[in-house]
Amino acid sequence: RTACTICCPVRCGTRRRCFSGQRPGPWAWAVGLLDDGDGILIADETGDAKSSTDAVAAARQHSGSVGGVDLCQVTVHLTFASSAGHCLIGRRMCFIQEWAADEERRELAGVPEELCFATKPQLAVDMLRAADRQGISASFFLGDEVYGGRELRTACRELGLGYAVGVCSITRSPPAP
Repeated sequence: RTACTICCPVRCGTRRRCFSGQRPGPWAWAVGLLDDGDGILIADETGDAKSSTDAVAAARQHSGSVGGVDLCQVTVHLTFASSAGHCLIGRRMCFIQEWAADEERRELAGVPEELCFATKPQLAVDMLRAADRQGISASFFLGDEVYGGRELRTACRELGLGYAVGVCSITRSPPAP
């Protein structure tokens, strides 16, 4: 595979869906079987340990699956779930700033110039919007504190999704009207 099919960050200046998500993938069939009219969308990330910083977007970063900070690639996933089951419907590799700014490294790995850094919540918003464009309906979005920021909550409201997300203990909530 090339870096283009593996690395799926947001394109600079636009919100583009993952290269492999530009047309319904094999998951479209599974969502059709699982959709009971009350589905939910869940964002989470996972890290895959790497032995070299030559792997696209590999860097020393936190990953629960590797048990702390280590050399790894981190990918954000979007899952569709219902009472009938669940399936992965989207993924985006976290294209960290260190990689985004290193033109020589990008060229050697075959990473296109137009790909740029995006936060985990920005990647989740991109996948939520792509799911909406593809006609996937859900009632709620779920995510841990990584996904509890204003940008993602606003996107959920714009898409008509209820949401239950974790928030940092220092997050202020507006006073009740």
